[in-house]
Amino acid sequence: MDISLLAFEVNVDLVRQGLFSEGGVFSKSKPPTFEELDEGLKATWMPVVSALEAGIGDAQYKRYFYTGGMNEDADHATAVNNSFVYHVLHGLEVSETRMFPFADLDDKFVNTQIRRIIESQLGDPQFEIGILFVTDCGSARAEEIFKEVYVDFDGKQSGEVHLFNFETTGLLSISLANLPDGNLYGSLAGQVDGRLPITSLAFANVQTLLTQMAIGPTGGDFEVQIYQSLIGEIKPPSKDENIVNHDDFDHQSKTNIQTLEGPEEIFTDKLGDIGVYNLKKDQFIKFGTYDNDFICTSFSEGVDNEGRKTETKVITAKFYEQEDDIILKVILRYWGPDYDDPPDDTEVYWFDNYENDTPIDNPNFYEICENLDIFFDEM
Repeated sequence: MDISLLAFEVNVDLVRQGLFSEGGVFSKSKPPTFEELDEGLKATWMPVVSALEAGIGDAQYKRYFYTGGMNEDADHATAVNNSFVYHVLHGLEVSETRMFPFADLDDKFVNTQIRRIIESQLGDPQFEIGILFVTDCGSARAEEIFKEVYVDFDGKQSGEVHLFNFETTGLLSISLANLPDGNLYGSLAGQVDGRLPITSLAFANVQTLLTQMAIGPTGGDFEVQIYQSLIGEIKPPSKDENIVNHDDFDHQSKTNIQTLEGPEEIFTDKLGDIGVYNLKKDQFIKFGTYDNDFICTSFSEGVDNEGRKTETKVITAKFYEQEDDIILKVILRYWGPDYDDPPDDTEVYWFDNYENDTPIDNPNFYEICENLDIFFDEM
């Protein structure tokens, strides 16, 4: 299934100009009320956002408000130089990044945050704000929406409209338009560098964008589809390329840490809750106030001696501020007809450089737990 990212993005300096221009909310003799300021801000993006939403129609979508400071190249009028999504996907620097789910455009909490962010950044000519739609309307329809907005608002609206199509063909098509002057860049402008293989993107950059949208490899059907479409066949980084075979980790004499109680039970439950045991080959999760990375470096399916379907996988855990990786060997057993059912049995085995059998024997266990937001002194 194709996943399309449609965004309207505007420089905060243009927002300032609109607010202070004749007829703007700051052009009056009295300072604007909060309500007037909110309405003035909404007027900046609502025409285009309403057109994007109407075009998507009944297709599924998630909507976000985002901000970011990005360096602009004065020699280019097109949107490529300050597109938030483009910057993140290509690992370019973005400062002051924020992203809010924005399902309800009248959400008072989000609108209050938007107003305060914009007020604090009105003097920054490189600060951008935007509304992002992530939808499964299909690449062809997304292109039609982009074209319609481009034609309808060409020369009439400040800001830019951006389109990123992650296609089942394995290609990413990028189209970016600057609405005030009509400049167009990318695939729909016929430029061949507006199309590239999804696999040419760095795994970490795509993962960053998904994390900012609070989308991981597990969740609702739509969220899982978004994750799979964006990640595609991109390979995650691996600090040790030799960790590829689960047979390298013999668990026969090891303790199944899923059977442990106390702090270790809380630890293993946490790993299960955040989806570590559900990872497939090359899938990746980041979790915690500080980044803790989990990468599935080996995965196989089979049938055990009792006829149960099995998944065997090796998870490389890179815990925050820990020099050495931890290896988790996970075995899931199913009696059900497919792997979509919850496993009937879960086995997890711990491998560290200290040759410990269980997590609590590792001298950094409690530090690892705190970095996973597990605070035993608060329980």
